[in-house]
Amino acid sequence: MQLSDFKMIKEIRHSKSLCVDYKTTTSNNTILKHTAIILLAICYFSLQSTAQVRLQWKVTPAKTLFYNVVLDVANTTDFSIGDADIPATTITKEAAQNFFDLFGEKPCYAILRNKSNHLVDVKISQRLEDSGLDEKTLDAYKNQLGLEENVLLRGMVYADGGISTYFLENQQKSLLSAGFELPSKAISKGDTWRIDFSCLDLDGIVITDTISRKTLVKAEELEFVGGDTLVTISYDLSEFMQGKRQLTKDKFKDMGFDVNYIGLGKFSVLQGRWLEYHAVFTLETFGLMNGKMKGIFVMRPVEDIPEAYKKF
Repeated sequence: MQLSDFKMIKEIRHSKSLCVDYKTTTSNNTILKHTAIILLAICYFSLQSTAQVRLQWKVTPAKTLFYNVVLDVANTTDFSIGDADIPATTITKEAAQNFFDLFGEKPCYAILRNKSNHLVDVKISQRLEDSGLDEKTLDAYKNQLGLEENVLLRGMVYADGGISTYFLENQQKSLLSAGFELPSKAISKGDTWRIDFSCLDLDGIVITDTISRKTLVKAEELEFVGGDTLVTISYDLSEFMQGKRQLTKDKFKDMGFDVNYIGLGKFSVLQGRWLEYHAVFTLETFGLMNGKMKGIFVMRPVEDIPEAYKKF
């Protein structure tokens, strides 16, 4: 065998060795990449489950938040009040719907503005003048609804959580709470908290046999998008009462209410506002008054609203 043959064999062995090393290195790199991806995924989901965020309305004297609002209410049955023992009144489904259409078919807006000392003014209003009703009928509707200057809701919340106008009547305070009350502490995915939700107003002549309430609000998801944190929040609210209303000294009539409110919203921590919010609510009464009602409450952010709605 010639010397040149030995050199050729050495070169072949060396080249094979390089091939083995290259394959091994490539395989190891692939494993490392897959491992890195898995670790990153674990870190991401771990961060989602442990990250804490504080929700706060970001309003300033120079920045006001506006929303296009749908607050639509509809009867699903006739409402009957009374029975054989007392004068009975029936509000037909059609008559009630004509009344409720004043809400659902007209423009409606929410405005959040800086009040002072971390307080936020909240107002939802609409111009019933646009309904086409004559002035006398319009005034009658306003008086029956208890409206002032076409305002459907007015109250104050703290920018970093909680309600300031605690003295509002229950239905108004519940709407303010469900739409605008933020948690008063930092939250993580899966956290739950309660809000000031109670729709029932009962006087002293009502005797309650059964009563229950659920005010469950939950942070369903935390998404990290482009430097912002988006928090998906669910609302599972309900209230139930069954009892009797005293008509005379010795006469009582059964009565009850069942209220349910299911909502879902997405809040931007960076912008300090709802990016979307929608809810469905139902009311069923039975006993002395019988009927069913359902409605929707939707808010969509807008950059501006008509000037007529900006006055508080």
